[in-house]
Amino acid sequence: YLLARLKDLSSPLVKEVRGLGLMLAVELQNEDGSELDGERTKKFGGALRDAGVITGKMSHVMVGSEPVFTLAPPLILTEEQADRIAGAFVTALRAIS
Repeated sequence: YLLARLKDLSSPLVKEVRGLGLMLAVELQNEDGSELDGERTKKFGGALRDAGVITGKMSHVMVGSEPVFTLAPPLILTEEQADRIAGAFVTALRAIS
């Protein structure tokens, strides 16, 4: 359910949403498809944190890699909680738009 909700994010800032089970990742980019800069990445992560969503972040692991925010919520995640997480991603995307 959460993967489907995140895949519904309609923003040019979202390069890809992927996952297996509840191991999920949201990869970001600039509107023009270029690499998202560090300030916008930091602002996005801060907006998620302020909304109570804790993510992991893989960024600049290799040259040309975009920021990837990872999620691994508990298996007992409810639909209501999944909706809150998806809503936090929408809010964070607005914060960097």
